[in-house]
This record gives sequence, structure tokens and C-alpha cells, in this order.
Amino acid sequence: MSEEHVAEMNALLLNSESVRAACADLDEPRRMQYDLRDGPDGVDVHWLVTFDRTLSFGLDPHPQPDITITCDWADMIRTSAASRAGEATSPSITVEGDGALLAQLSAILEVGRAVATVDVVFPRLP
Repeated sequence: MSEEHVAEMNALLLNSESVRAACADLDEPRRMQYDLRDGPDGVDVHWLVTFDRTLSFGLDPHPQPDITITCDWADMIRTSAASRAGEATSPSITVEGDGALLAQLSAILEVGRAVATVDVVFPRLP
């Protein structure tokens, strides 16, 4: 994700009633972070999703996310591209955090995907 991609998604999510309704049951703001190892030029990449009355995305790591999903960057890009094409994949990931909270946040994220999936050109990978 680029800063432009994040800004476009966040603008779509900001006033979405369906996303606000999905977030209404959260007892407090929550954060789910993707730590993607070995990104472009060997640098780790972070995708942060904040759940607080709506969803918002960011690219800076949070010091204490509620859920952390760790994966190889290239595997996540392949998985994202396959998902867009309607294909299922199983990337090797590790998850830290409460499983029930992960399920709740994942359900909200699915609502957000319906609102804020924007066109993207995935990088070519070997």
C-alpha cells in the first residue's frame, strides 16, 4: 500500500454507515497490525488498521497493537492479488493476540473491504 492508496481507502471509510455500524460493538478502540517481513529493498513493511467508530489504515507501526499478523511481504502481496482474482491461498502467517478479538476485527474488516477496495497495481514478484 502506498500513502495515496491509504488516503483513498480512508476517505471511503470515513463516512460509511455500514462500517460505523460494524464498529459499534467495540468496547474501545482497537488496532490490528500486519508486520510484513523482507519488503522492497529488504525493509519490513507495516500496515496498521485502526478500529475506532470506523476503520482507518496507516503505514506506521503501533507500539502495542491488539492483534499482530506477521508474514513475508511477498507472500502477502501474492495472497492479496490472488484474493482479488477470486483465488484462495494460504500464506504462512503467525498471529499474536486474542482469537475472539481477531474474529471480531476480521468481520469488521470484511465490511470495510466492501466499501474501500480500490484499484491497485500489484508489484511484480519473482
